[in-house]
Amino acid sequence: MRQKTHYHILLASPGDVAEGRETIRKAIDELNNTTAQMEECVFEIIGWETHVHPEFGIDPQAVVNEQMVDMNNFDIVIGMMWNRFGSPTARAESGTQEELHQAIEFKKQTGKPTVMLYFSQEPSTLDAKGLQQRSKVLDFKESVKSQGIIWDYQDNAELRKLVMAHVSQWLKRTRLQIPTPPAKGKEAPSSQARVTDECSSWVLIENDFYISIKVEDSSSNTKTVHIKPRTTAEDEQLRQLRNQQGVSQQVIRFAHQNEAGMANLRSAKSSSVGEDTVWQIEIEQPTTDILSTYTDVSYGDYKPIDLAKIRAKKLLFGQDPVYSHDPFLNAFLSTSTGNLNVNSDTLRELWVKCDKNHRIFIPIARLTAVFYLKASRTVDKLIDFDLGPIENGLLKVKLIGIRSNSGLAESEIKLDGWYQLNV
Repeated sequence: MRQKTHYHILLASPGDVAEGRETIRKAIDELNNTTAQMEECVFEIIGWETHVHPEFGIDPQAVVNEQMVDMNNFDIVIGMMWNRFGSPTARAESGTQEELHQAIEFKKQTGKPTVMLYFSQEPSTLDAKGLQQRSKVLDFKESVKSQGIIWDYQDNAELRKLVMAHVSQWLKRTRLQIPTPPAKGKEAPSSQARVTDECSSWVLIENDFYISIKVEDSSSNTKTVHIKPRTTAEDEQLRQLRNQQGVSQQVIRFAHQNEAGMANLRSAKSSSVGEDTVWQIEIEQPTTDILSTYTDVSYGDYKPIDLAKIRAKKLLFGQDPVYSHDPFLNAFLSTSTGNLNVNSDTLRELWVKCDKNHRIFIPIARLTAVFYLKASRTVDKLIDFDLGPIENGLLKVKLIGIRSNSGLAESEIKLDGWYQLNV
């Protein structure tokens, strides 16, 4: 059973939103028992109330910074303000401003953490000192508006709904997120299908998708994938792979560009490159896919190439054959590879999981399709394979593939049509 991925959330706020902090804790607890549980992950909230012990330093915020505030450790920073701005530190106008400024600057430099900033609009009566604090809050709000999206809330009930919705959206995008792709993608060999720049760096390793720095051919059937994790969650996922490498003949799913299949995990190790961690994942692809050797078997009047064409249409056109009530025929059509259950709804399910984001969906869908096509031996070689564009909920599909047949000449599988994403 896979270990859960841990995401860390820092709470940053002055002292007048204690109820709001507790509201967020309860909202995250609810997410951990619902959405996060289904995604096999858990959110942990980090705050001074639970993660700071008594100590002395330059000022209270310096103590908090030393014990708790290292932006490398956080995936999300949630900031809240109402009327109070906070007490000045030696480095900023308030401790909260200092934490949020660190988070925003670190995000600009490294791409994380995500900063979610909320401002309470709940009515209140303020004295002269309170009005001065409120004025500082409004000035700060105005200063950050030009740098991103901020959110107002009327009461803690609305705050709870907003945090649950926004963190859920973040989770979806983080699981399948695309960073800026390389300026120029690696060209595929001429004997293989073209791979667009947006897809060329993506790799599928076991259950997760990553952007690789490079993929090297160590030998004829061994590859080394170099990955710089974009989040602490990605780093933890790769650590879990390292924990699995001692298992004899550990088999994982792998796909990159036009190559895919079940592979043996040979090693997973990390090294430091400057301030970054880079992982090297070495995999070995068997000459014959270890889980699909039975795909050369005929069934009834259907030859292996006939079954392969039906499988391709099932995946890429969403076409279930009218005779799919035959359980034995279904077994040949499904060709379950590992624990990946591919069916006519596979791409639709990915479309929803990607929140119908075209740019995220296309690389993920292509890798998934290449893995299924190659691992199930629906095709052995891709000559041309394009997904996209998406128009009015329809995904354009073009495939030309070659399938080798035992003792027979090679056969061509050619598809050109549309997959209906919205049903």
